[in-house]
Amino acid sequence: ILALLALWPDAKTPPISNTTAKRLLAPQDRGLTHLGLVTEAAGWAQTATAATMLISLFVSATARPDMWGNGPTVGEIENRFFLAAIAFFVGSLLLAFAGRGLAAGSALAARVYIVGGGLAGVAFTLIVGKGADMTTLVSASAVALSWPSLIAVAVWRRPKSTDPLFAHRFPLPADNGLSGLRTLMIPAAAIELVAAAGALWFGVSAPHELFPTVPALVLAGLLATRAVLQVFAAAGIQENDTKASRLYAMFGLASAGAFVLVNIVVEWDKQFFIFLLGGAAILSSWPYVVRGFLSRHARADAGATVQSRDLGLTAVGWLLLFLGVHEATSYGLGLAIALTHGLDLTLEGLLPVILAFAQVWAGLEILGLTKRMRLSVGLYAICGIATGALMWRDIAGTSAGGIDIANSIGLGAIAAAASLALPIASLIVIFRSKMVEGARP
Repeated sequence: ILALLALWPDAKTPPISNTTAKRLLAPQDRGLTHLGLVTEAAGWAQTATAATMLISLFVSATARPDMWGNGPTVGEIENRFFLAAIAFFVGSLLLAFAGRGLAAGSALAARVYIVGGGLAGVAFTLIVGKGADMTTLVSASAVALSWPSLIAVAVWRRPKSTDPLFAHRFPLPADNGLSGLRTLMIPAAAIELVAAAGALWFGVSAPHELFPTVPALVLAGLLATRAVLQVFAAAGIQENDTKASRLYAMFGLASAGAFVLVNIVVEWDKQFFIFLLGGAAILSSWPYVVRGFLSRHARADAGATVQSRDLGLTAVGWLLLFLGVHEATSYGLGLAIALTHGLDLTLEGLLPVILAFAQVWAGLEILGLTKRMRLSVGLYAICGIATGALMWRDIAGTSAGGIDIANSIGLGAIAAAASLALPIASLIVIFRSKMVEGARP
């Protein structure tokens, strides 16, 4: 996959035959600004997860000192997980700063992440997988190195500066990356809408012990509102108006705090407070990225009609490739290990691998703005539909954990929608892309 990305031809003019896409050109930065938005959001979400792990382990060690250094059983496991959490935290923080640097037109932080993030990922794998066989360790290390390797190839392909003092800088697109932010808001809105449906199901159908009713319903309402605001924000950026985007960023950050307050008032449980704060930080990651990006790059001349030469489509390409490389490596190596251990090849095990590689192919085609772009995204959506149907079949009609058969149908539908959110959103973005009349490519 990385070799394909390194050798993949850049978009040329005109890449597509139809009249609405004839003027699509590769952006000046080859989409690195858009990759920065994706990696920064993923980095902050992972940093919140790692910080939650660290704090919870520290609190548990304080409450139970015997967990640390009390023989090769409990103590060794806790020490190992604490070191792994530190490695995970360092790699995630470096990923967030690498994304912020790329979004600002600098590859300096990305170079640090390529080395530091790769080492942290391998260290995390070796610490957690202590005692595993060599094949599993090598495979898990390859998964941990997938994102640093992808960013290394992306940085290597960037436009080079002739000034040695600013060799890490690269030119920003004509609209400073706002078109990429607009296209990323559509998949993000779809994901938040599916998450809202899941929270609604938990609030209405799941046992109260599994998820309290009132906080679940409040979370569903907040996520649904955020999804609607993102759609309006994307429409506003299309007209070079960022007011709705700023409103989404403010509401997104406030919604995380509101969710914490509702849980404190309605269902206070100090044992889960750390995880509650971690969940709120994860909810804040994308709005925080949007707010920071707008504060750095939003255009002051709201009446201008200049937009990126690729309409921001490369943002979707990088999103699919960024997530797809990790999934393809994980599922592909997992399937290979399963086959080497004599397990039978089933449709349930093969379909996620096919979906991941279809996602990678779609991402590469979008980055190249090729004639096969719409075909690849269409096939990716078909694979997503097949995966969703399989998930619904496996979940619906079963009963477990206090969930009856009737409610499991709803849970299966939500699981199927989760597998469809990104493919369908990508399909909508690609097929509805068009130049704004009077825009200068």
